Amino acid sequence: MEYRAAHAGKAKTVLHAISLRPVRGGIFVEGKTIRGAVWVRPIAAAHVLSVNGRQYRGRFLVQSSGNGYLDVIEYVELEKYLYGVLPREVGAQWPLEALKAQAVISRTFALANRAERKGSGFDLVNDVRSQVYGGFIDEARETNHAVDLTTGQV
Repeated sequence: MEYRAAHAGKAKTVLHAISLRPVRGGIFVEGKTIRGAVWVRPIAAAHVLSVNGRQYRGRFLVQSSGNGYLDVIEYVELEKYLYGVLPREVGAQWPLEALKAQAVISRTFALANRAERKGSGFDLVNDVRSQVYGGFIDEARETNHAVDLTTGQV
């Protein structure tokens, strides 16, 4: 199962060595204007992508919002999504049992609220309107461990 989380992008978004920017009628990529959306994927599963200086695990659908911005929608597995949620919702220094409880709560919330934005092209946003999600760059060993210990539990 994958989760889609929306990230607001500024006038220029850099994904690895590819520069994308909104232009009238599409997205300017490598000297060409692309109409519609662009998929950006990491070279290998172990790699991460960067958007506005933040690193993420998933792959992205990038599309022009039509107002000088790019809409960047991350597609990421639920458990990997939770890796980026727990450190932002609670602290990695919390006791393991509290982190495990938060992992179950966050997983339950994500599953229960994914249909809330049906038709918008994404399941969750990366701020307090859903759960605060920081992506790969905010992951911590302790919170990842709590997610792994509770995999699939709701």
